[in-house]
Formats: sequence, structure tokens, C-alpha cells
Amino acid sequence: TRLTLSEAGSLRLRERVQIGRTGERHGFWTGSLHADVDGSPLLRHRVELGNGSFADDEIAAPRACVSELHYPRADADAMGVTLALAGGGCLATWQGDRLLAPNVAAERLQS
Repeated sequence: TRLTLSEAGSLRLRERVQIGRTGERHGFWTGSLHADVDGSPLLRHRVELGNGSFADDEIAAPRACVSELHYPRADADAMGVTLALAGGGCLATWQGDRLLAPNVAAERLQS
């Protein structure tokens, strides 16, 4: 995904990825997010999931990912880890075995 914003713009972009079916451990996915503000890089983010990915091992092997980019907000409530970006905004990333239904994810954020 590639996007360009002006400094006066605002954005909330969420990508939800689930690979495989219940009980399956096969599959591979890679995605990248490039965001620029007024021609300057804001974010270069790449994620891999599945067989052969960096995070695929015997201890943990995530098959689901949610990434959420906010601009200019730097304090968004989102699941996972939220990191403030040097150019403004923030990126939240969560990984796990299965995606949560949106209503379940919202309930967990509120608790």
C-alpha cells in the first residue's frame, strides 16, 4: 500500500490480514506500507507472516496481523504496540494466531 498526504491531511488506515484456515499452518503473506507527507517519508513498514517468514518458529508463529496508521494523531487507542512516528502520527501493530472479530477487539480496548 502506498499513500501520499499533505501536512494538513488526516488519515486512519487499517490493514487486517489472516492467512490459512482453522487448524492449518501453511501459507505465506508479505505486505508493505509506504506513507509520505508533502513528499517526505513518514513510514516504510513491511510485515511477513507464515511459513518461511522471520517470525515463524516453534515458539510463536503468528498467522494474523493488524496494522493501523494514524496521522497526525500520535496517541491512538489500538490493539498491540503503538509507536509514535518521528514525522507525526503513529503506527499500531498487533500479531496473533487468529484475527479477532471487530466487536471483540473493540471490547478488549475498552477494558
